[in-house]
Amino acid sequence: MRRIRKGPAPPELERWKRDNAHLSVGWGDLPGDVKRAWRACLFTEQGHTCAYCSARVDDDPLRHHIDHLPPRSRTPRADHFDHGNVVVSCEGREGRGAETRRKGGHCGGARGNSALPVTPLDDDCEECFAYHSDGAIEAAGSLTQGQRADSTIHLLKLDDKLLTVRRREAIREALDLVQASGQALASGIEHYGRPDQQGRLPHFGFIAASVLRRMAGIAGGSPASCSLDPHGG
Repeated sequence: MRRIRKGPAPPELERWKRDNAHLSVGWGDLPGDVKRAWRACLFTEQGHTCAYCSARVDDDPLRHHIDHLPPRSRTPRADHFDHGNVVVSCEGREGRGAETRRKGGHCGGARGNSALPVTPLDDDCEECFAYHSDGAIEAAGSLTQGQRADSTIHLLKLDDKLLTVRRREAIREALDLVQASGQALASGIEHYGRPDQQGRLPHFGFIAASVLRRMAGIAGGSPASCSLDPHGG
């Protein structure tokens, strides 16, 4: 899970909040143009990737949503419009909402109203998970971090079979690219952690870079924990 550093809220949102400060407004009262500006701001913060799984998120609003940390059901209405309390999440499947959840989505399509023990706004979130070249995810870090991570993996279904396959494909593509180009692992790590000219991070780029770091023995993790064969386990 990539650490997200929040910036300022979009001016459209702040203006709408000031204009409606005297009213009792709910989430459904947020105008579409303000929500679009807010979503665009979140996309920029997150490099157009899901806050939880790092998959590339496109502009289709049916495939992502603004997710609240903590959930709206547990906070006062005023906090529903706090920029520091929201991220963009994928739905984890085609479609959204109740239909997506019936199909067994992951990330925002799975968590419901549950509070997350680990969020992408936590300083230590990147230490709490380990990724492997076969696409698997597991809890990492200290005992307490591992317990928080285990619960988060369960709530967000980050070990979903299809998601694991998609991670494995992205990791193999990264390893193939590094080997075919003759680049050092450090160059691959830099490539997969860098946004393109439109500010978009690579699809599962954070996870691919994480696996490359483990192989290189950088920032924790044993190089032996990942196979040097891009098609190995």
